[in-house]
Amino acid sequence: MLRERFASGGAILTSLCFFTLPALQAQAPAGDCEGARAQISSLQSKIEVDKRAIRSLGFEQRSEDIEDWEKLSGEARAKFMSDTFDMLLASAQVGVKTAGTLNPPSANRAISRLRAAGINVQPLNDAIRKLAATPGKTPKAADINDFLDGISKGKDSISLANTGGDSQSRLEALSTVLGWFQTSPSIAVLAADLQFTTSSIYNNATRRVSQNQIEQLTRLNETNLKSLKRLSDQLRTDVGALNAAKQVATSCSENLAATTEQTFAGNWIFHETGELVVISGHAGSYRMQLNGIYWSLQGSESNVQAKKQLNGAEVHAIHPELPSDVASNAAGLPAVLAMTLAPDGQTITVALVVPGVGWSPRTRQATMGAPATLTGTLTRVSKPQ
Repeated sequence: MLRERFASGGAILTSLCFFTLPALQAQAPAGDCEGARAQISSLQSKIEVDKRAIRSLGFEQRSEDIEDWEKLSGEARAKFMSDTFDMLLASAQVGVKTAGTLNPPSANRAISRLRAAGINVQPLNDAIRKLAATPGKTPKAADINDFLDGISKGKDSISLANTGGDSQSRLEALSTVLGWFQTSPSIAVLAADLQFTTSSIYNNATRRVSQNQIEQLTRLNETNLKSLKRLSDQLRTDVGALNAAKQVATSCSENLAATTEQTFAGNWIFHETGELVVISGHAGSYRMQLNGIYWSLQGSESNVQAKKQLNGAEVHAIHPELPSDVASNAAGLPAVLAMTLAPDGQTITVALVVPGVGWSPRTRQATMGAPATLTGTLTRVSKPQ
């Protein structure tokens, strides 16, 4: 749930989610404040239901990745979509349709689809026509290779230096045509909606798309993939509603500045996730739970710190991409949490220092990387009791 501030030498890091909130009114009526806080709790529960439904399909999707995807520029999205297309193309090497399912009219439709998107690569056009020229016969291996090579040339013709929208639409067209020529239903569905596929495997912590997750997607059947798309749309809607409620709750806290004493104690909203965090204690000694981890903090009026060794469940809370058994094997990792209270007492800067953690699917053992500092912000929503 915290934002990664520097690279971790190749280790896989998970960020504690970061959201860009829609612009709302700077002030909110008192009734809206209470309603927003109630809505935050309700939406957090609903989002967890969405996530569980997605996990039941054999896939993992994080709300922070969805929100970060939404705020990417068109050029950045095109870059990640390009990476996803490369992964789909690699998976498609053995799944090109036999000529019995193709014919000249379908070849013409594919070529027209590409040309409409601004892709007119003659070797690809020729390869498509070759595959469809002899209905009912198995295509030659050379013709299949020519088709895949033509797809690669078509992709190379797309300049990511163009406006992000142009690059995205061309990649989507090329991916759609790749899907038309696939015997694998899962790859056909994934290729048909390249933006959905990319947003599903995008990881905002590592700033890349995940090869492991694309492999998970290709193992899903067609029915489950369609269910995943529906659930992902619902999750995206609920995350957006949570963001709006957080914005209202944040604006409410501005009215507390003049009357709130300088203390860490009180109720706070973790800006990056909308999680309600209750900090108890006084005089430099405080307790709280953040992201499912309990912390006992000591320090001064404006700076407190906690050190602990993480158990397996806590390792998994910080690194949810790790399988549970791998996280358990990594128990004992040291973690340092530091918090600084702003002069007006309304915000707390949170910094968590943890080792980077990766894992080997073959040995199912965790591997340690360089330390990383992950940061976030708590915003006060009520006075200390």
